[in-house]
Amino acid sequence: MNIITMSHEPGVGFAADGYARATGKIGVICVTYGAGGHNMVNPVAGSFSERVPILIFQEVQARRSASSALSFTTRRARSNRSVASMMR
Repeated sequence: MNIITMSHEPGVGFAADGYARATGKIGVICVTYGAGGHNMVNPVAGSFSERVPILIFQEVQARRSASSALSFTTRRARSNRSVASMMR
């Protein structure tokens, strides 16, 4: 098995699609939770519409809790808020 590491998720998806088309084998992708998975939308849609076989492994959060260290930026408020403050 050849492992190719890339840092741009859409590029990873399109590369796996190209690999599957060129070799006739399945293209396999491993991405992170959140943005990594969301960035797979266009490559997956392209592969699905062309019936190109790809397999995606995505990291999954076990559970979310109020003590989680995750933080994100809301577009409407344009401010950083922690998950814990959002759950109150």
